This record gives sequence, structure tokens and C-alpha cells, in this order.
Amino acid sequence: MTADAAWHKSACILCENNCGIQIQTEGRRFIKIRGDKEHVATAGYTCNKALRLDHYQNGGARLTTPLRREADGSFTPVDWDTALREIAARLKAERDTHGGAFARITTSRGTARAVVEIDDRLQPGHAVLPNGFGLDLPTGDGATERTGVALNTLTDRTWRDPIAGTPWHKHVPARIEPLSI
Repeated sequence: MTADAAWHKSACILCENNCGIQIQTEGRRFIKIRGDKEHVATAGYTCNKALRLDHYQNGGARLTTPLRREADGSFTPVDWDTALREIAARLKAERDTHGGAFARITTSRGTARAVVEIDDRLQPGHAVLPNGFGLDLPTGDGATERTGVALNTLTDRTWRDPIAGTPWHKHVPARIEPLSI
């Protein structure tokens, strides 16, 4: 394949800034990435995450199919429809049994308790962690109250960008279990 010499305008989706970028491609690969100087908000600026988009899209450790954890701890590849159907059924059963308001989130680094939303309007297999998760917010008496635990505390170096140090939140394997209050 030969590289497409044209620069294509796009935007980085790795954080809320959505920096304007320009990309040269070769098949699925991003050959060159640079900030888009014509972007109204970022005016050519981009961080290391955006410059490493090809790593996120094509990295060797990237999962390309859902995996089902078996009773013996091994993993079996399954198709997307099966995975989403099974996850949705388990989440709905847990919500119906326990109310689904609080959950325990467990990663390889630790465990946290958080408020989550599991709703029929969500895509099957998804749960929502509300905005403010992991923030210290002011209380009425002038003190602060922690609303949860920041996801950074649940990710180790394995699940962080080695250059920027930021966690790959969308790609951190986690177990979410409902808690009764």
C-alpha cells in the first residue's frame, strides 16, 4: 500500500477537548498526525495522546473481539451480539434484584464503591458512571466530600499511556457488581 499523501481533517476523541487534527493514512494506519491550525478551538495544538492515535487503534495489545471469562478463569472469544446480550441480561438481573444504585468497581489495582446508572435506554452491556465521579465537592458547611474514587486510582501503569501517563479509561478491564445499601 502507498500512503495517501492528502491530509484529512478529523478530531481526537481521547478527551473532552476534541483537538482538531489532520491525518495521513495508509489503509487502517495513521502514518502522520498533526494539529489542525485551522481548527477554531485548538488552533494547531494537540497533546501526545492525539499524536499516538495509531497506537490506540492498531496497538498489538488491542482486543479485537469480546472475551467471555469462563469458570476456570480462562477467556473464550465470543461475537459482539452474544457478548452484549449476555452482559445486558446479567446487568438487568442484578438491577432487578439489588436496585442497581450502587456498584463495586474492581480492577487489577483495587476496588471502589460508586453510584452507577443501569437503564433500559442504555446500549446493552453498558453502565453509566455519573459526572463528578472521583471529585471532591464542597458541602453546605464549607467542607468537601469525595463523591467516589478517581479512575486513575484504579489503573496501574499497564493501563496508562506510557508517555502522557493518562489512563485509557475506555479500555480498562473492570468488574462491576451491584451493592445493596
